[in-house]
Amino acid sequence: MITDNQVALVAIKEFVSLGQKPLLLSTLGTLLQRKKRIYVEGLKEIIESDSSLALVSHPDIKEKIAVCFSEEAEEVLDLLKSSKVIRSIQGSDIGLLKKFYFSVVAAFCAKKFPEQSVFLQNEEPFKFMVDNSDASPSGFIRIDDRYILDGIDTRNITLLNEEVSSKIVNNIKDWASENNIDLNKFIRPDIKHTHAMGAEKSNALSRLLASQREDVLKHLVIPADIINILLKHR
Repeated sequence: MITDNQVALVAIKEFVSLGQKPLLLSTLGTLLQRKKRIYVEGLKEIIESDSSLALVSHPDIKEKIAVCFSEEAEEVLDLLKSSKVIRSIQGSDIGLLKKFYFSVVAAFCAKKFPEQSVFLQNEEPFKFMVDNSDASPSGFIRIDDRYILDGIDTRNITLLNEEVSSKIVNNIKDWASENNIDLNKFIRPDIKHTHAMGAEKSNALSRLLASQREDVLKHLVIPADIINILLKHR
């Protein structure tokens, strides 16, 4: 019987083949859970168990790890080291803001009193809070006042003018850089997945998996050599 790890590997290769580069490990984990309902422990170890896959780490930011096919490792490393990692999913400033979690944008425009501080959760769902203390609560990171445009209405991002939207985007980027946070994590997984699907036509493997019922998929066994053939067949 096919194991959970083998099911995960099939899905991992499907996402890696879709063309989103670099595909961060954190993003992959979210995609597996949200799109495939696959929950596994030790995702890194599962990937490392397959020689056709590789994990590529940013040389300076250890939290930034990408997943790719082994032959693409050098290319992905160059993308990771680039300061424009999110270029492929970034359009205008307003367009980028619309791709962020709403709570992230709202945090950088939170209305507060001078003696208060704003804190943003470091993991999903990226809630933010305004508090009288300067000490960051567990799981939250303080947003310095210089990065906050106090009281800007972000309920309809498309109504923001270019100057304001650009300032918000730059504030988020600068704050994330200062705190060694990968900006990609603030972009909603559905946006990343949609872009990846549009970036490159689906392959035979993705079409095969999409055509199967969930109860069938759990017991589906596909030999590794067949997987590689399906991945290459558009």
